[in-house]
Amino acid sequence: ELGTSTAAIELDVDAQKPRSSAVLFEWDGVSVQLPGADGKVLLAPHSGQLDAGELVCILGPSGAGKTTLLSAIFGDKDLAQGSVHLAGEPLFASHRRSSRRRHIAADLGYVRQKDIFIEELTVRETLTFTARLRMPEASQVQIEERVAAVVKDMGLENTLGTTIGSTMKRGISGGELKRVNIATELLGMPKVLLLDEPTSGLDSTYALQVVSKLRAYVRSNGVGCLCTLHQPSERIVALLDRIVLMLPGGGIAFSGTPTALAAHLGSLGLPTPNDSSLLDHSMSLLCDEAHAPTLQAAWAAGKAAGKAADTAADTAAEAAPQQTMSVAVASGTLRRARLSFGRTVCVLARRQTKQSRSKLLKFDEVALNIL
Repeated sequence: ELGTSTAAIELDVDAQKPRSSAVLFEWDGVSVQLPGADGKVLLAPHSGQLDAGELVCILGPSGAGKTTLLSAIFGDKDLAQGSVHLAGEPLFASHRRSSRRRHIAADLGYVRQKDIFIEELTVRETLTFTARLRMPEASQVQIEERVAAVVKDMGLENTLGTTIGSTMKRGISGGELKRVNIATELLGMPKVLLLDEPTSGLDSTYALQVVSKLRAYVRSNGVGCLCTLHQPSERIVALLDRIVLMLPGGGIAFSGTPTALAAHLGSLGLPTPNDSSLLDHSMSLLCDEAHAPTLQAAWAAGKAAGKAADTAADTAAEAAPQQTMSVAVASGTLRRARLSFGRTVCVLARRQTKQSRSKLLKFDEVALNIL
């Protein structure tokens, strides 16, 4: 594991440096610990960054802290230390999450692993009610246009009239459900999108569809995307801009392109065997107690040696024209406002009526049969 004290000292020094305007989303020394002086460390100090239009995937064994990291930088967990910045501006630091949730809700989207929807509602109704809650100042026409745009981006045109369904009631497919889950977060036009295993439970074909749609949206809208994936196929890996290998406890073993990963392992004398894929080989090394410390030490040494090159790259990026954030910036006023309590109750009441529609019809049929 990373040494908490050493990493904390290094990150405190880095935190004083000016941040590059080219970096969209950045977290420094983020760590999570259970309450108490002797509380267990769930996530050792972890740092990283996202650029606009970048799709980054975190890979690691179970218990490495991937979900904990996403929850921490989103604001769902209290930080033992560390800070999070969006476009160079601080979002929050080591404070309780109750003081920061409202501030970051409009800028970050978080697609959790479990899909929770009302099974009686259709896809169109689900997205429309979500848009009304997240775009309070938008007109009905603007809401319909936003829903239509997200539906097109996620390839859900043929599912609008289909109910969500459940294990007991047939509805949309598993792949479509994942895309609906992503679409509900995209309605809020976040600048940064976090996803916890968006392909979990899907076969390779549906998983590829989900990641392909996600990559296209990220590129066309200048959104930074950080996700965790479970055993991605080689075709999915080809869609990723960067891969981050995480060791148990939050340590980093690698961060870079898939091509660079293969070269990195080869330079350490750990080339990918002919009978194994690159990621399967990487995961086996992460789980190997003999090789994991070597990977972490090699990456830390390489990162220290590359600081000068990173500084030069940041300087060049600052001189370049800034990338446009199309939808996210242009329509920011529609998504940042908060819906009043009264209007929120009205929208939820209408949704509840839609949810109970099928049940009410069944009760009417029973009454007619009795009569």
